[in-house]
Amino acid sequence: HDELVSLGFFSSPFDPCVYLLKIPKTKELAGVLGIHVDDGIHGGDHYFHQQISKLEQKYPFGSKNSQTFTFTGIDLQQSPDNSIELSQSKYVKNINPITMTAERRAYENAPVTENERHLLRGLIGSLQYAAVHTRPDLASSLSFLQSEINKATVSTLTAANKALHIAKKH
Repeated sequence: HDELVSLGFFSSPFDPCVYLLKIPKTKELAGVLGIHVDDGIHGGDHYFHQQISKLEQKYPFGSKNSQTFTFTGIDLQQSPDNSIELSQSKYVKNINPITMTAERRAYENAPVTENERHLLRGLIGSLQYAAVHTRPDLASSLSFLQSEINKATVSTLTAANKALHIAKKH
C-alpha cells in the first residue's frame, strides 16, 4: 500500500484492494490496479505502465499475462476492440456434486447429516462465487438454497445438485 501511494496511486473508496492512478497534470484516470492476496490485475495508459514498472523494480512480479488469462478462477479474454469477456465455464465444470446413494435419495424429507450440511455449504459457496462474478442467473436458486441450510433435508441436497447441473449445462 505504502509503495503504491508513493507512486501516486490511491485506494478506491469503494474497495480498498483497488488502486487508481491519475495523471498528475490533468487528473485524468491513467489506470486501475486490482489486488487479490498475491495476484494483481491492471490496465492503463503509458504513464500507468511507467509507474507499474517502478513498482516491479521493488517487488518483482511472477508470471505476467495479457489478452487471455485466468484470474481468481475467472477466464478473461480481451478482443482487438478492447472489449473484455469473462467466463467461469471451467470453474463451474470443476465443481463436484454432493454424492448420495439411491437409498439416501429415497428419504427426501430426512434431515441432512452434519457432513452433508458441510458439503451443501461448500457447493452453495462455489456456485455463489460464480453467481457474483459471471452467473447472475444462479442467484435465485442459490438464495433459496441458502435459506434452507439450517433446516436442510435430502431434497435440499437434490435441489443443490440440480442447480449445479443447470449451471454446468448453461
